[in-house]
Amino acid sequence: VANSITAHPGNNVNISGYVVDEHNKTVSTGKLFIKINGDTYTSCIIKDNKFNCTYRIPNLNAGIYKLQYVYLQNSKYARSELNKTLNITNNLFNVRVVANSITVHPGDNVTFNGYVVDEFNKTVPVGKLFIKINGKTYTSCIIEDNKFNCTYRIPNLKTGVYKLQYVYLQNSKYARYELNKTLNITNKLFNVRVVANSVSAYPGDNVTFNGYVVDEYNRIVSTGKLFIKINGNTYTSCIIEDNKFNCTYSIPNWNKGVYKLQYVYLQNSKYARYELNKTLTLPNKLVNVKIVAGNIAAHPGDKVNVNGYVLDEHNKVVPYGKIVIKLNGKTHLISNITNNKINYTYTIPNYEAKKYNLQYVYVANDKYDRYELNKTLIINNDEKNEINHNTSG
Repeated sequence: VANSITAHPGNNVNISGYVVDEHNKTVSTGKLFIKINGDTYTSCIIKDNKFNCTYRIPNLNAGIYKLQYVYLQNSKYARSELNKTLNITNNLFNVRVVANSITVHPGDNVTFNGYVVDEFNKTVPVGKLFIKINGKTYTSCIIEDNKFNCTYRIPNLKTGVYKLQYVYLQNSKYARYELNKTLNITNKLFNVRVVANSVSAYPGDNVTFNGYVVDEYNRIVSTGKLFIKINGNTYTSCIIEDNKFNCTYSIPNWNKGVYKLQYVYLQNSKYARYELNKTLTLPNKLVNVKIVAGNIAAHPGDKVNVNGYVLDEHNKVVPYGKIVIKLNGKTHLISNITNNKINYTYTIPNYEAKKYNLQYVYVANDKYDRYELNKTLIINNDEKNEINHNTSG
């Protein structure tokens, strides 16, 4: 079961089909010869219940040739010949271009893109196109990877509607084709919208405002400036770079609450002004923390290193705060987190040798909640060189 073929001299042709037995069941094995006017030109092996092989048509004269698919006899199946035709033609294939009209401003960089199909609706993989505006050629595009894509800076033409032509150039296989569309050059500002989120933070936090802007055709806007407003007052600005905006601002020490957050895209020569209303939430809930620290073993009078660190509920290091060290409920040391760590030197009192309750207490502040970690201080009276001051927690 296979078809006749129409091709040009030198074409790579796909020869495909399948074989069935006398009970109309698909034959899963075997080999075929492909013959043109009785001469064998190539062969195909059946795989996955079908045959599929590619052959470059020789430079034969234009005409109709006898095309034979010859299934070769084997130990199970008899020989079979299917006669079809190979039509070698010098006629050019008709094509059509698939592309769109364009709306732009003078001076814009515009991408002309699309693809070309032949009269059988197959994608045309080769060729060149001219891009014409009102009959004058301004740039050209080469088909690559089955499509064309070229960029051109629109000249400073007057506003108006121009004739835009995509002209596929004739070659040895495909005929010339013109697609007529329109180029609308306008001074009208494009409408835009900002895509960004509400923000939740604590007073003093460094907050990143980020997002992107799209125009009325849902195309990314690559230029422009935004103001960031909170309750109507401008606090910072962002520049669009690499098709997005991204700027950082330190939240002032305001009261807890929900504030109006506005992302304001500023009007320019191409795009209209736009405001996106979101919320800035300064929550009342304190962030939970945990202390990571260990037990301590020492002798009376020893100087020991009390160290560790504090993590928030998202497992991020807490960079500031006050730490209280208690022994059996009595405060012995108060200090601050420095360089993201708890790190103090403490002299062990002259207590009797035994185990004491060692507490690391993180003191609540305007952002982080209070936390107690209970560990053990072991005071020994045995030989000092046998004691490790720090034990794993």
